[in-house]
Amino acid sequence: MSGKSTPPSMEWQIEAFEIRPSLWRLIEEIVPESERVEIKEALGEDLVDETTTTLHDIWQDYREETEKKGREQALQRHLKSLPEPPMLRENLKKEIKMFVEMLQQRTQEEGRSATSILNEEESSIVEYVFENNGAARSSPSRPSTTHSKDGRQMPMRATPSSGGSRCTSSLSDHLDSMNDKLTALEIDRVADHLR
Repeated sequence: MSGKSTPPSMEWQIEAFEIRPSLWRLIEEIVPESERVEIKEALGEDLVDETTTTLHDIWQDYREETEKKGREQALQRHLKSLPEPPMLRENLKKEIKMFVEMLQQRTQEEGRSATSILNEEESSIVEYVFENNGAARSSPSRPSTTHSKDGRQMPMRATPSSGGSRCTSSLSDHLDSMNDKLTALEIDRVADHLR
């Protein structure tokens, strides 16, 4: 047998932390009122109270922040695992097409070009919606570009072909007839009518 003895194992009990009364509060109960001022100055009562309370506040803030992050991460994992709602993408494409065609009509009426209104990102969205008759892309790619008359690089945009312009003009006619109803409150009716 070796001369070393193993230290006894310590058992730990886990219990909830409770803020105990400060040392000053205990002394206040015991010491006569006439001696409290002198003892208070010697102990530094404010420091004792603030330390315990501050430590507890820090712990609560950390716990709330950690729980909030945990809930947010769990929600994100859940949302990523959900499939895209059926027909969401196609419905969104239809809405974008309708608004682009309405925009084209309005800009023509005002004598402006629709391309001058759209920025590069918006143009790439419109291109995505109009390409391949709404079929999904096989692989993502950058929007095609071309050069303007003054030599600047500009995004290309999809415009209806001559056969498609007939459809566009009939849609434009429908939009003309519903111009006064193009409000946020009436848009569902307009969309149903155009479908």
